[in-house]
Amino acid sequence: MRIFGLILLLVMTGVVNNVLGQVNTEKFRKYSDQEGFVFNTSFRFGLSQGNSEYLSVDGTLRLDYNGKRNNAFIVGNYDYKETNEGKVANKGFIHLRVVHPVNKRMAVEGFLQQEFNEFLLLRDRKLAGASLRTKIMDFASENDSLTNFSSNLGLGLMYEHEVYDVYNEKDLIITSNLVRMTSYLTLDWNISSRINWWAVAYYQPNVKSLNDFRGIAETGMEIWVIGRLYFTVDVSYRYNNQPVGDVKHYDLMVKNGLRYSVP
Repeated sequence: MRIFGLILLLVMTGVVNNVLGQVNTEKFRKYSDQEGFVFNTSFRFGLSQGNSEYLSVDGTLRLDYNGKRNNAFIVGNYDYKETNEGKVANKGFIHLRVVHPVNKRMAVEGFLQQEFNEFLLLRDRKLAGASLRTKIMDFASENDSLTNFSSNLGLGLMYEHEVYDVYNEKDLIITSNLVRMTSYLTLDWNISSRINWWAVAYYQPNVKSLNDFRGIAETGMEIWVIGRLYFTVDVSYRYNNQPVGDVKHYDLMVKNGLRYSVP
């Protein structure tokens, strides 16, 4: 419930404007070039009873500020699922990113992040970092102004503080503080005015031990339904070469839902 409190506080104070412990923030890039504030929210609720019983809640709040020179966004997400045998998911994060364009193809970014994931034994993870983002491809169709394809490459460093509750007991805690390189490649294709496809790959090694690395490969599609309502599909594969505790090296997840944009 603590993530709800953080998100609510951000909204009320007006501050609020996507790897095993990693968050793909590329899927949270701005949805609009409109100057000023742009608010987006999505919420999914699932309930099943009978032969299969579960309760699931998944919500995201996000606010962008698109200025004439700099851009910024803050996004918060909470994901919870419980079956008749107990909880199977309980995780959340808040991410703040500021982007300063250097020219049309290059930008400098700074970011802060906090997250938790009970089923990865991750009690707390804090990040602070910076990166250089470069556009390596930008294609626009000559026959259709709505169809375009772009690709970006990012490279930077981040400080990472993690606290693991290995057996979910207060007296068995593992803490780590280190610096990771963060690199990513993105692909974004506006197939038509109604359909957008994206993909992103992350690679984040420990600068002092390259065998300690994490990675993400994600892809998704967004289809316009009506008005400001969109249907979304996401596929995510995350890998951690050195997980903490009795945790698998990988996670595979497929999700679909709805996104509503304001304005």
